[in-house]
Amino acid sequence: DGWDNTGDQKSDVYARVAFKVNSQASGVTLIRLRDTPTGLANGGLVGLTAGGKLQYRDAAGGSTTSTVSPGAGWHEIELHLAVSTGVVEVWLDGVAVPDLTRSAVNNGTAAIGSMQIGDTASGTWDVLFDDVAFGTSRLGVG
Repeated sequence: DGWDNTGDQKSDVYARVAFKVNSQASGVTLIRLRDTPTGLANGGLVGLTAGGKLQYRDAAGGSTTSTVSPGAGWHEIELHLAVSTGVVEVWLDGVAVPDLTRSAVNNGTAAIGSMQIGDTASGTWDVLFDDVAFGTSRLGVG
């Protein structure tokens, strides 16, 4: 599932989704922002490693893994990307994730026009999603 607004792309965006991991045996994307629905060279994503840790992957394929594991139950993840400055901010349940809040990250050069919820690759997981939001300012907990 996703949102496509490639006709009105933005360079500084926020996206949020609620998720619940029922089971997981491989890494999984939670939320991804990019220039087009299939674009790979611009944007970034927040996912979970196979071990359940939050991870950010940038447009160049670089990744940073947090020490934070969401745990059981429903959670909300919010991702802020500023393409031109390379700023990345991530919040879990409204609390900043310091390991994933960075600057000078390679988010590409094209503005964001598409949001993907969940993973399009094959893997072993059962994840539920709800309460998706997108905007140009901080969304906060839904």
